[in-house]
Amino acid sequence: VTPKILEVRKVYQNIAFTGKDLPNGLIEVQNKFNFNNLASYRFAWSVLENGLEVEKGELPELIVNPGERGLIRIPFDSRKFKSDNEYILTISAHEKSETLWAPAGYEIAWEQFNLQPWTFAKNRESATGKISSKKSGNDLIINSGSTRIVFDMKQGNILTISKDNLEIMQKGPSASFWRAPIDNDGGYGKLQKGRLAKEWMNAGLDSLEISTQKISILKNTSGEIVVEVAKTSQAPGKDCGFRILETYRFLAGGQVELLSGIEPFGDLPYTLPRIGYEIRIPEVYQQFSWYGKGPQYSYSDLKQGAKFGQYSGSVDEQFYNFEVPQENGNKSDLRWLSVTNPSGQGIRVSGLQALNASIRKFSVMNLSTACHPFDLKKLPYSILNIDYLQGPIGNESCGTAPLKEYCVKPVKYSFSFRLESN
Repeated sequence: VTPKILEVRKVYQNIAFTGKDLPNGLIEVQNKFNFNNLASYRFAWSVLENGLEVEKGELPELIVNPGERGLIRIPFDSRKFKSDNEYILTISAHEKSETLWAPAGYEIAWEQFNLQPWTFAKNRESATGKISSKKSGNDLIINSGSTRIVFDMKQGNILTISKDNLEIMQKGPSASFWRAPIDNDGGYGKLQKGRLAKEWMNAGLDSLEISTQKISILKNTSGEIVVEVAKTSQAPGKDCGFRILETYRFLAGGQVELLSGIEPFGDLPYTLPRIGYEIRIPEVYQQFSWYGKGPQYSYSDLKQGAKFGQYSGSVDEQFYNFEVPQENGNKSDLRWLSVTNPSGQGIRVSGLQALNASIRKFSVMNLSTACHPFDLKKLPYSILNIDYLQGPIGNESCGTAPLKEYCVKPVKYSFSFRLESN
């Protein structure tokens, strides 16, 4: 079952749910069937707290004729809600008995409602402890408790982060604006068919080079160290690209907060592949967990069929092996993600706004140029993509270009995320 099928199933479902008075659990149910009464189905509900189920139940028989609407009240207990947690209500309809096409209990429709939204400011909780630094050649070595960070003062990147003498990150974050073109984008290399990917290549987005203009230490105290880095990402011979202003906050608890300001310049395509960063993760970390849409991959125009929740799986399981290799595996609307070893040690990334993320063992250019899966060459590390925006899927291989509301426009962006040990 592909994410596309799950998306179509969700869009085509014959029962629609609309929140009428969510604080009091009042939901309108619309029967879009031509012949079936909703009494034929069993209705269930659950409440997620920060992505984990904390309350659930079943509803009494709902009698709604074809083409009509009815009201139901979900008896969740909002008095138990904690002020700084997110609560999401899920309601679903299931087959009461076995049919010719599905077993009893099969889910035929569902919807989720946010009862109390995630507070992204909680991802910025203040750290305790002390932090110190020293210069060693071009490197700024930062220590806070058992966390050690090496920052390259020439290139303006983190070279490594270790916790308890265990390396949890190898290199990054490095600004990235390219993705391996999907079929709808127009493909790449020998399989290039024009369309959007050709515009991206004409702008040099597949050959961007980052140059560092200025690095400044704005603050250096026992509580935090702040480093500001000005960069440009531009392809050789092109008059367009991106100006990048990165502000790194190294905090006393060993956390790293990155505020990124992106300013496109020159004649860029009307929609970009992505706005984000790449990080190298050591090979020992093979478990990928996240709180956001899942469990399948999702994109801005392909996520109605994905449910909010906490999910986990191996790094390899996040890669969808298309016949022609291309961009895949994105997770959207993330509150946080982590990449860990069997002992639960590793790195955690939390957004100060919703994030997109994917992880794989192939470089983006290998994924772009490969014509077949056997052309892919595994790296001795994983590449974690942390994106503020990931381009839409669209339908241009056999239809129209992506809808404008999903496009990644070449305008100014500002976003933040935090790195810390799990």
